[in-house]
Amino acid sequence: MTPVLRLYDHPVSSNPRGEVLALLIDGAAVFESTIVLEYLEDRWHSGSQPTR
Repeated sequence: MTPVLRLYDHPVSSNPRGEVLALLIDGAAVFESTIVLEYLEDRWHSGSQPTR
């Protein structure tokens, strides 16, 4: 039997707000922060740094 990972177990213990970075792309959840950042950079890269 394969153990079931309940998505709400770990985030709440790591983050009191229970938030985890996640990006839905064509129905697939991507939650690895490096991959999310690379996707965002590839998708919306303008060649300049955003102003703060």
